Amino acid sequence: MYVLRMYVLRVTCVVWQVENVIKYISEARGGYISRNKGSFKNKKIIDRYRSDWVANYEISDYLRQQVMCESVHFVRYNQWPERNGATYEEKERLVEEKVFGGKVCGDKVSVSLEEGASRFIVESFHPSRRLYRPEDWIKINAQKTTESKESRDSPINHRPQIFVLDLNGHFACCFSCVVAKSSNSKKSGVEQVRVLIVINTTSASYLSAGAPCAAFDLAFPPA
Repeated sequence: MYVLRMYVLRVTCVVWQVENVIKYISEARGGYISRNKGSFKNKKIIDRYRSDWVANYEISDYLRQQVMCESVHFVRYNQWPERNGATYEEKERLVEEKVFGGKVCGDKVSVSLEEGASRFIVESFHPSRRLYRPEDWIKINAQKTTESKESRDSPINHRPQIFVLDLNGHFACCFSCVVAKSSNSKKSGVEQVRVLIVINTTSASYLSAGAPCAAFDLAFPPA
């Protein structure tokens, strides 16, 4: 854990990764503009599009190019309720989220959802990309966990997972693990503690609600 902390605190170790992502997104936006010149009437509109906030589909596209293992996932808000405010490529890409519900339009974080609708979507990338409802992802992961050597070697039957988190205006990463905690009682021995470690680049805390809580429940489903 110490080694990981020292790595992420070194700016040069993180910046080049961020630059790779930004370069990928910038090139993708440039390509979209070239293919849809009729949608961009002037340079001001083009500049606004190029400098807009990073969208979930852009994070998704980048991860699809990079992820080579089945333990990396994207925990993202279902943005179908925000379809009325979407424009350009985001509007086109939101259609795939319709199946997750959200008949009433509004803020994806707080809008009332109908029965059966999902607040979050879990996106997995390996062996192929797929979007899941959290409860469906948990079922599939439970089966994989049962078959995994990692889980068989773990006292509480856990396969470590890595999640990219949609924090509604910011993104972060986290990973699940089981850590040993020494007990004050000699009889109790070592306690196995379920932990979700969030790596964040701002001073804000996002631990009380939203995607981090959803990720913890994915990694360690309630009994």
